[in-house]
Amino acid sequence: MNLVASHDPQRRAYSIGLVGGSIKTFSYLTLTKGPLLMKFLRVKHVAERMGQSQSMIYKEVASGRFPRPMKLGANSNMATWLEAEVLRMMRLQVRGGTDEEIKEEARRIEKARSSA
Repeated sequence: MNLVASHDPQRRAYSIGLVGGSIKTFSYLTLTKGPLLMKFLRVKHVAERMGQSQSMIYKEVASGRFPRPMKLGANSNMATWLEAEVLRMMRLQVRGGTDEEIKEEARRIEKARSSA
């Protein structure tokens, strides 16, 4: 799997994607000039993007290798992650980050949420 980037000057956009051996795009994020929209992902969609089962995502959370989900509201049971957080974790794993680097990134993501 490779991380690829492209620039479209006409649209003033930068794109980043993870591409496998069959040139299939697994995940794609486009950044354009202006406000960046944030997308919330439920565990089902996180699991699909990561290529893992939902139970494996929760095992990774329990081991500290993936950030804990956020709750959308005080009385909500809906667990969500920001798409950008999931992509950060995927990039680190693709790069071959060590177990400690992966855990540290998960901690950074959680800390950034609490200070936002």
